[in-house]
Amino acid sequence: MSAAPNDAPITRILDRLEDVRRSGNGYSALCPAHADTHPSLSVSQGMGGRVVLKCHKGCTIESIVAAMGITMPDLFATPAFPQGAVVDQPVADHPVVDVTYDYVDAQGILLFQTVRQNPKGFRQRRPDGKGGWIWSMGNVPRPLYNLPGVIAAVARAENAGTETRPINAYVYWIIQYQ
Repeated sequence: MSAAPNDAPITRILDRLEDVRRSGNGYSALCPAHADTHPSLSVSQGMGGRVVLKCHKGCTIESIVAAMGITMPDLFATPAFPQGAVVDQPVADHPVVDVTYDYVDAQGILLFQTVRQNPKGFRQRRPDGKGGWIWSMGNVPRPLYNLPGVIAAVARAENAGTETRPINAYVYWIIQYQ
């Protein structure tokens, strides 16, 4: 029924359900936790191969799992490495920092970072003053990216005799009011 390998968690779960039908990127089935006559259970494969269950009549995940005669760990793929092993590859459910983009003030002091994570996602963090990070922006000013570089480029343009009044006014405003 599924393109997943026979030992994949989603295959094991689908085999325990009745009236399974393909639905979008997943499946629908009769919910085993209540007297269901119309498929109200959505079943799909989430990150890392885990099974995602959602009863649209309101049954909890715990009641669905119990009615199927399985446990919560049965919804997850068995790790391909022994427990306690050190793995240097990121787990799909736990994003890791891929690239950081520093946002600094006019003096070059770090205000915050935009962090690109793998799997791809972006979050902002700011220094906590103790060597760690606070994963929210709070009232931190939001300068242009590479503000010292922008200021230096304007200065170079001025020295070359290029008309920079509109740019100067904008950069001045950023420095004063950000």
